Amino acid sequence: MLTRVLDLKRLLTFITDTVARSTEAEGAAVYLRYEDGFRCAAATRRHDGSHFDAPERAPREVVQALDRLQEPVLCDEVTRDTSSVEQTELAERLTRANWSLVLPVISEDGVIALIAMGPKLSGDPFYPQDLDLLMTLANQAGIAIKNARLYAQVVLANEYIENIVATIESGVVAITAAGQIAMFNRAAERLTGRTADSVKGQPVGTLAPCLSEPLLASVADGQARTNPELELAGPDVVRPVMCTTSPLRDPEGGVLGAVAVFSDLTPLKELEVERRRAERLAYFELLASGIAHEIKNPLVAIKTFTQLVPRRRDDLRFIDQFTRIVGREIGHMERLLERLGTLSRPGRRPQYPLDLRAPVAEALEVMQAAFEPPMVVAAIENVSRTIAMIRDAHGFAVNVLQQGQRDLAAKLGRTSEQAPQKLKGIKTKPAPFSGAPILLDAFGWVDCRVVATLPAGDHTLVLGEVMAVGVEHDTRALTLQETGFHYSG
Repeated sequence: MLTRVLDLKRLLTFITDTVARSTEAEGAAVYLRYEDGFRCAAATRRHDGSHFDAPERAPREVVQALDRLQEPVLCDEVTRDTSSVEQTELAERLTRANWSLVLPVISEDGVIALIAMGPKLSGDPFYPQDLDLLMTLANQAGIAIKNARLYAQVVLANEYIENIVATIESGVVAITAAGQIAMFNRAAERLTGRTADSVKGQPVGTLAPCLSEPLLASVADGQARTNPELELAGPDVVRPVMCTTSPLRDPEGGVLGAVAVFSDLTPLKELEVERRRAERLAYFELLASGIAHEIKNPLVAIKTFTQLVPRRRDDLRFIDQFTRIVGREIGHMERLLERLGTLSRPGRRPQYPLDLRAPVAEALEVMQAAFEPPMVVAAIENVSRTIAMIRDAHGFAVNVLQQGQRDLAAKLGRTSEQAPQKLKGIKTKPAPFSGAPILLDAFGWVDCRVVATLPAGDHTLVLGEVMAVGVEHDTRALTLQETGFHYSG
């Protein structure tokens, strides 16, 4: 029973309660050995009036006696034998603490703990059968305490490792030899878009192949691998990462699993771009300095001769020299400009197909035909029932939909044969002039009087004078480009 309890505090409380209750002692306490001595780890008293004492540290004389004898120490026996100073001091310590019996808890490392017990409530001494029972319990407690302390150390070490792994910026994924994910730190969550709770215990194949494949390969052959640059798909972007995988081995060299450490190279890529940009800027600064120098020299010569022209314009030799030198320097600058033109000549840019039907159809769908009075023109298919209703009503209304009403536009754009009751379930109101339905959820509307109609192939152009306009919602209008529709009749 004791060896099954791994929680140290719970185990020690169970031991003190058990020995005190089984022997009807006033109290019991368990002291654990640390580097600086034995410290009280658990204590119990059977009643409030008990004189049983459980000091924070075990008396030095008691510890020395247990280390020397490694057997139970009975207060009655020690009190009868006061032949030495050590025995006298030990008896005083036991009497002062009201300890009738001290049991050593022994392991292969020596005394690892002690159990101090007060006198029996009945006043009876501890009989040999009591000692046999208590020593059997102490031996089992030794094994249980050692296991519990080892378990606590493992838990503490595991928490320490988890805390370290959780704080590093690189993603860390560890798998077992069976290929199940055992560790997944916060950086791995951020880089992959997966949570630790959703992947722990799952097969590593649920991760991206760039992580799962090298991990499984390291488990299979026990070799470390380094991939200098991979593409890892995250929740919102594909990141360049560097990934290193290594096998995890037991002391005998067997493969227990594998661990992958991967780092986001995006900051390095950005630094590389900035470095190249800085190099280009430095190059242009150097180029500009050289150009300024190359242009300044000819300009100095030209400026000097130009200043002398008013005074020596009748000197033919000077004029000849002026023409020759100025022409040479201007030619020098022209050659410099030609070289600059060669450097600045753009290369052939890539060409892409551009669909102009959407903007053209959007411009032609409803056109303003006049400013005074304001008029609009609409093109309606001849086979549509709408053209007949417009002619009968001598008016029509144009509803402008809001952004996000693509589905409504698709519904209303269907023919009467496809959707006989297109307006069913849609809230409307009559237009003030034509009485045509105005959609309450539309962005706005234009109410028109029919001025003229003009056949145009398989369509009819309807010219309408604007009689009233209105805005129903303070939003933005739905565009044909947003819908992705292509009007083709």
